[in-house]
Amino acid sequence: MGGHRDSRSARVARWRRLYWERVERIRSDTDQIAAAADHLRIALNKCATPEQRTDIIATAVADLIAPAEELLTRYERKGR
Repeated sequence: MGGHRDSRSARVARWRRLYWERVERIRSDTDQIAAAADHLRIALNKCATPEQRTDIIATAVADLIAPAEELLTRYERKGR
């Protein structure tokens, strides 16, 4: 991996490449979550009883939100 000895244009090119790789990973992750949410919505509408819907939604939301909140909390603590 290059350091300060690389030319400015090489550093900028590397930064841009890393930035767009990260953007693509995030886009891929959100696409996967959106597809899962679509499948969940269809299954809930076609198959689940009202009680099952409540339980499934509570579990799904908790499984998505809890890890995200934990990551954000750690990120905010590191920044301060």
